[in-house]
Amino acid sequence: MEGRDFDDRTREWRRRGLRRRDLLRLLGGGASLATINAVLAACGAGDAAPTAPSGGAAPTAGLPTVVGNPGAPTAVAPAAGGAATSPAGTAATTPAAAAGDAVRGATLTAPIVTTLDVNIDPHKTINSILYGDLLINIFNGLVRYDKDARVVPELAERWEKSPDGLTYTFYIRRGAKFATGREVVADDFIYSWKRTLDPKKISPTAHFMEHIKGYEEFTKGDAKELEGARKIDDKTIQIILKKPYNFFLGYLAIYPWHIVDREALEKWNGGDINSSEWTNHQPYGSGPWKVSKFDPAQALELVPNEHYWGGTSPSITKLNLPILRGPTAPNTALNLYKGGEAQVVTNFPLSLLDAVEKDFPREVLRITVGGTQSLGFDFKKKPFDNVLVRRAFGMAIDREAWANQVWRGIRKPTTSFIPPAVPNYTPPEGLKFNADEAKKLLAAAGFPNGQGLPKIVISGNTSETSAEDVNRWRWVADQWKKNLGAEVEVDTSMTSTQLIDARKNQKGFQCEIRGWINIQETPELLSEVFRTNSPYMKDVFDWGAPVEARTYDGVTYDPAADAKKFDELVNQADVEQDPQKRNDLYRQGEELVLRNAVYVPLGNFVSLQLVKPQVKGLQWGAYHYLFPEQIGMDVAIAKYVARRRGRPRGGRSGDGPSRPRRRAAAAHQRRRCVMLAYVIRRVLYNLLILFGITFVVFAVARLSPIDPVKYILQQSGRAVGDVDPVEYARVRQQLGLDRPIPVQFAAYLGDLSRGDLGVSIVNQGRKVSDILGQGLPVSLQLATMALAVQFVVGTVLGTLAAARQNSPFDRLVMGGSIVAGAIPSLVWGVILLVPFAVTLGWFPIRGWDSPRHWVLPVLSIAAGGMATYARFGRGAVLEQIRQDFVRTAHAKGLGANRVLFGHVLKNAMVPIVTFVGPAFAATLFGNFVIETMFGVPGIAYYAVRSSITGDYPVIQATVLMFSIAIMTVNLITDLLYGLIDPRIRVAG
Repeated sequence: MEGRDFDDRTREWRRRGLRRRDLLRLLGGGASLATINAVLAACGAGDAAPTAPSGGAAPTAGLPTVVGNPGAPTAVAPAAGGAATSPAGTAATTPAAAAGDAVRGATLTAPIVTTLDVNIDPHKTINSILYGDLLINIFNGLVRYDKDARVVPELAERWEKSPDGLTYTFYIRRGAKFATGREVVADDFIYSWKRTLDPKKISPTAHFMEHIKGYEEFTKGDAKELEGARKIDDKTIQIILKKPYNFFLGYLAIYPWHIVDREALEKWNGGDINSSEWTNHQPYGSGPWKVSKFDPAQALELVPNEHYWGGTSPSITKLNLPILRGPTAPNTALNLYKGGEAQVVTNFPLSLLDAVEKDFPREVLRITVGGTQSLGFDFKKKPFDNVLVRRAFGMAIDREAWANQVWRGIRKPTTSFIPPAVPNYTPPEGLKFNADEAKKLLAAAGFPNGQGLPKIVISGNTSETSAEDVNRWRWVADQWKKNLGAEVEVDTSMTSTQLIDARKNQKGFQCEIRGWINIQETPELLSEVFRTNSPYMKDVFDWGAPVEARTYDGVTYDPAADAKKFDELVNQADVEQDPQKRNDLYRQGEELVLRNAVYVPLGNFVSLQLVKPQVKGLQWGAYHYLFPEQIGMDVAIAKYVARRRGRPRGGRSGDGPSRPRRRAAAAHQRRRCVMLAYVIRRVLYNLLILFGITFVVFAVARLSPIDPVKYILQQSGRAVGDVDPVEYARVRQQLGLDRPIPVQFAAYLGDLSRGDLGVSIVNQGRKVSDILGQGLPVSLQLATMALAVQFVVGTVLGTLAAARQNSPFDRLVMGGSIVAGAIPSLVWGVILLVPFAVTLGWFPIRGWDSPRHWVLPVLSIAAGGMATYARFGRGAVLEQIRQDFVRTAHAKGLGANRVLFGHVLKNAMVPIVTFVGPAFAATLFGNFVIETMFGVPGIAYYAVRSSITGDYPVIQATVLMFSIAIMTVNLITDLLYGLIDPRIRVAG
């Protein structure tokens, strides 16, 4: 009974937490941007335009801008060996529903379009990404991927990795249960893993477990127990690896490792452990949903698992997943969507894009997939046994046109093999499009203008209709004809199975279309694919086979030697425990692959999704894109959404909106006009200030005693000591510095209006934009991270201190803030640098290459700011706590946390948010000392050097960029201020 009460309290806490997250999203900027865009709609127009999900893109807009991040159920961060940080731009999220705005008891319908038999048994299903995406809603493993391609805890609340990297100890989450209500224990994992590897009927995806110790012995039937899986106690389990594979956690997140309820399985399978009959009954998983109905030929229906540790959607009580097959299945799914019977259509084909964008232009999501489409060349078949030919063919393809015109944006051009979804990995640059260089390479290989080339055939399978695919790949063939003079035939007549058989019979193809999906948070796919003994290389491409080395333009290309070196690099990278060293090794290996054009990457896949505006909180990621991420607490169906033609719901059919709704719409329109006027005033005010700053800096720079002309003459050797007046005057005239300052300023403004920041005086020939482009992003990144840390930490500490006024915690926070605020950032830098970087070596001393480099500079700047926000936050919260509305809220029976975070903090945010603009300015200019101390390659170097040499254009551009950044933050602050307090919109 106590356990059930605890679960109920936990779910109630999560429901309250959702409201707090809504407020934090608003203050974080995501919601404010959406609001600003809405305000800028035409004031005085008719009904509101239909609401679109964030990430929806107009046909010409390319990939979507994602606004908001509902997140996933809060999980305990792992210990050693935990998840890496994630890259941006690879995931899509529909906006979260506002608190109290969700339909209760809703059904979410999303058709499954497939050509395969649907099997939801995680241990016996085929290697299908769709089922991997779908199964995470029914079954769980110890860990899983989130939408940002990071490994995060699931049934393991944390884990530890041994120093040698061989042993992982997982601590099973307390309260994790199957849908039957039975507690999940260690025996369930060992039972499930042994079922996956049972030699009587081994799983089609068992190879994802091959790194565990004892894998071969168990799968061959030579051992009854799996040596690498050990139960420590009911809530602790160990996994022992054959080698310290650093990518193991990524494989552990895949569904062959998911657990099943052995009691349910044995009950329905009639003693046959390997049968999938049990999946036709329910319940049996440990995920957020359980099966209520399953007909492999018709439909899958899921209902919430009330025992799921992470809670379930407060809105959706059924997932209806019709199973559609055959050539008309995509159109059937689209018709269900058009008729309102389906709210989501996943991964619809390109052939339907025109119809979809015509009818639902605002409801299309484009998700960049963690995979790459490439051309592979067989080293054993002419002419591709010549590395110069392969490089020429790789450089003769315009990838931008291929991705955006031929594939209409459902490819993202790339020259590297590892997709951008892999965290903290920057792939090398491969072969860029250069038709002239490609011709030279082909001529050097002995085929000038394509003369003497043998017959070339591109082989690949069809993804939609043969005609469409043939035309797309004929475009590549036409590129080779146009840029190289090569005659190329395209053969896309074979299915995937036929391609595999033909590949075995022919020992590979001359030129082949290949696609790879990365399912790792490391670049380990390089090792999987390109090792010379890999099944994807040996007898297929064989880049390790002895082929003739070639020399071109003084560079020798020796594929066989590079292949041997590649094997050494990835073998070391696979077991390297330091993430940065591991990625460096993989990067060196990928450079060899791209250098030899083993594959020629063309583009990353982009998945098309169709989502109704009222569906909120769905997430797709680089590795979960065919079906949404786990559908949990933050997914809901919104109550009120404007109709497609913009008319609000309500009123009698054919009569338009009712009178109360018309009054409400008119009031809403007035508020929009007031907000628009407020925005225009703030923008004009900031532009006026920016003009003044630009003029003052321009004049002061030229009136300063530092003369760049003297510096140039002395550095060039044309002057030693005194400067020749004639030469001095000539250089000033050449630079235009002899003209009156107002004339120079007018010319400068003219250049600015064209986006031209000018050319450096000291570094002649270098554009100022190029100089600043190297350092400004780093400085802004440092300032933004420091501001975020001090805002969040300081505000939370101040709020908690106010809630516990005069307590030891309050005194500790206030006393600490006085001390911290009195210490300059320079001193904080020394305090942090000496013990943590010099003595302990936990963090690097200098640089900006990885998150480990960011920690000390960010904390050095943020330490003093946290103290300021703590004092501001405490004072603002104390002022609100004493207001009458707080006593009223308590009298209504609202809990203390709900009052504090749902009412008090919202009102207290007005003075706190007002301080963000000046704080950003102080933080940005405080970067100069910290950048120098920690060797951060920001703009400080260029600003200081320009001040010494009198490089006017760089000085002006530096101040201009800083001013724009600060004024932008101030403008956003003003807008947030107006959003939080409507009185300011009217008065301001």
